Amino acid sequence: MTRAEKAVEKNKEGYNCAQSVLYAFAADCGLDAETGMALSTGFGAGIGRTQGICGAASGAVMALGLKYGKRNDTEGREKIEDCYNRVQEFLRAFAAEAGSTQCRELLSGCDLSTEEGKAYFKEHNLKETCLSCIRLSCDLAQEAMEEK
Repeated sequence: MTRAEKAVEKNKEGYNCAQSVLYAFAADCGLDAETGMALSTGFGAGIGRTQGICGAASGAVMALGLKYGKRNDTEGREKIEDCYNRVQEFLRAFAAEAGSTQCRELLSGCDLSTEEGKAYFKEHNLKETCLSCIRLSCDLAQEAMEEK
């Protein structure tokens, strides 16, 4: 099963977009799934349903941080720079492919903070947009982890 398939499956089980993407990378990045799920809960629907940066993209950024982030005082500034570069490349590629990194834009202005917006999301099957973003985030994060 690919990471994207694993993440889509998790999302269909009821986990949010950020949780689903981070879950797909957690074990390989040294994070236990339960901690990863708790950590990423607040990042769903563009961070706490504020529809800022896409939760699926946030999950991938967390995975990149786990793999490449500075962990202690003995690691130098180059560790941070490498992580930032990978995150920037990921976000550029995500925006180029999806059209934006912002949840509200990806969901065509649908306001998930209102009951009307939640109904619109369901009626217009915008879940498919989220699943596409989850797949894309997994694929691009995997690429970011393989290059260099």
